[in-house]
Amino acid sequence: MQTRNALLLAVTVGLGTWLRCLDLGQKSYWWDEVATVRIASLPFSAFRSTLWQFEANMSLYYVLVRWWIRFGNNETWLRSLSVVTAVASIVLIYVVGNLLPGRNTGLFAAFLLSINVAHIAYAQEARSYSLLMLLCLLSLFFFLRLDRGGTANALGYVAASVLAVYAHFFAVFFLFAQWSSLIWLPNKRAYSKKIFVAVTATAVLILPALYYMAFRRSGQLAFIPPLRLKELAQVIYVLTADAGKFRKAIALLYLFSCGVALRSMYLRWRREGNGSETWRVLAVAMCAALPIAMTFLISFKIPIFFPRYLLVCLPALVLLAAHGLGTMRVKWLRLGICALIALLSVATLRWYYSQPKDDWRSLTAYLSAHAEPGDAVVGCPPGAEFPVQYYRTAAVSEVKPEVTYIAPDELISQVQRSRSTGTSIPPRVWIVAWEDSPDSRRIPPAISPVYRPVEDRHFAGNVNLSLYERRGTDD
Repeated sequence: MQTRNALLLAVTVGLGTWLRCLDLGQKSYWWDEVATVRIASLPFSAFRSTLWQFEANMSLYYVLVRWWIRFGNNETWLRSLSVVTAVASIVLIYVVGNLLPGRNTGLFAAFLLSINVAHIAYAQEARSYSLLMLLCLLSLFFFLRLDRGGTANALGYVAASVLAVYAHFFAVFFLFAQWSSLIWLPNKRAYSKKIFVAVTATAVLILPALYYMAFRRSGQLAFIPPLRLKELAQVIYVLTADAGKFRKAIALLYLFSCGVALRSMYLRWRREGNGSETWRVLAVAMCAALPIAMTFLISFKIPIFFPRYLLVCLPALVLLAAHGLGTMRVKWLRLGICALIALLSVATLRWYYSQPKDDWRSLTAYLSAHAEPGDAVVGCPPGAEFPVQYYRTAAVSEVKPEVTYIAPDELISQVQRSRSTGTSIPPRVWIVAWEDSPDSRRIPPAISPVYRPVEDRHFAGNVNLSLYERRGTDD
């Protein structure tokens, strides 16, 4: 049995690795990935200041990337850090799954995670989410062993939990879900001192993150729209299928399996009372659901409910569904649901691989090939020019005309001054528009008396490039 499980796990890990490496560097960085490179490449003093003032969230990931990019910063290499942590998660979820009751729960969990579209998608991004999910899994592994592990287990729990919070602040909600489940831990008094020390040490060490969340957010959540009820379903779609094709069917299969797991947990509680196995399933269920519920309720006052940030719940959701599969008594139903999830996930993966990211690489290549000395580049919104700056710098072997980068308001102000005072303005202006920015709509009428449109090009994703040329005296 152990040899068979080891072989199946090896095949599963191999499959998961291949799916995460497929076309890894084919797509351009999107804006957030460019931000990763910019932040990690800063001089140390500026890096430290940026983290504390603006980007403390994901600080652990930025520190790791700062070391990783010493060996290269192209798309394939930088994203490979996320691939490594994602593949490690497949192995770890097998180990955690074996702590839960049910037939082959660990194998089911590893297989479901290996083909999970969201997990694959974020394994192919130079962002911290893959690392976050690994650390949440590691924290959960140690947590589920607090009732039987020794001092090393408690220390492992503190380390994994603290690192998870510094990988992404929303891990705080994941830890709260764990701690809430302790209410139902059997024989609490026998472990109360060890658990109290572990939880207290974790809480103390994450105080800087809690302080930052409360007082120094610097508008990092300002982009999140007001809460809408339909976003609850959207979270499930993201966690199970990255909101891609067949998301509803995959989500229903996951929810059915989770329902079976909860029913099995309830029947075990009725039959055996509140034992350790029942508590472990309950803890996993709370880690899958409570962060979603908490952020949803908080968002009625402060909008923080954002599907991508709730990836902290994904490993627990997979574990709960795997436990449901492992406790199904009807073999054909268990294997049938697993096969359906696999088939639908493969179809969704084909959709995912065919979906382009914002193609800043092609946009920048076109701009560099057609730019002339003295041209101005305007990012709409401000900051949309960052990917252009990155890709122009990365193309070290190409001859690139010098251009200037100016903000939308600065361009409009220059045009207005030129009409009254005759001050010089750029001969041509490239407007880089990202995600239908309002700035890209207000600039053309504001500069039209002085500039005329020359061309407008759309690139894959949500990026556009428009060229405006200064009118001649005879226009």
